[in-house]
Amino acid sequence: MPCPTSKLLNTEHYSSLTNDDDYSFGCFSDLDDDGSPLDGFNPMMYRSDCERLPEGAPINHMHLLDLSNFDEETDISNLRIADGIATMLYNWNPEALEAFLDPKNKSFELCSRKIISAFIDFVILRKGNAVKARLVVKVGDIYEWDSHVHCEVDYLGAWTHTFGTIYGQSQSLWGKLFGV
Repeated sequence: MPCPTSKLLNTEHYSSLTNDDDYSFGCFSDLDDDGSPLDGFNPMMYRSDCERLPEGAPINHMHLLDLSNFDEETDISNLRIADGIATMLYNWNPEALEAFLDPKNKSFELCSRKIISAFIDFVILRKGNAVKARLVVKVGDIYEWDSHVHCEVDYLGAWTHTFGTIYGQSQSLWGKLFGV
């Protein structure tokens, strides 16, 4: 089943996410001091299964990751949340990726415990051109987040990270964070 073009609403303003030199959007970066990939790491490869997510798209666009050789020796310096969301949705159910990308769907929400583990929920929310992704565990009346990312997607499909944290809490699944 073909994937539709990802054309979401245009945005006028982006705020940038700043992070320290060793931490990038939930992954430790495999970069040398000069910013080049560390020696001995294998290149991260993309799949061509979905023509709407081409392998050669700019780095700030969605790609399908080739997980067949993805391991601890893979250079993840160019890994982005957009790639992770696209790959997870496509591998779980290609129709889920199609629904996420479809601009006719004003919103998209996925909350699945089966994707990550029996105890951790992986949740994705898209409203218009705003995307949120979280790993969450419900503890009593509180939701505890291990990772939380906000992004904006422009009308051409480019993703901009606007917020990220490695820990937070909220009183509802998509409620305002506290403890960050």
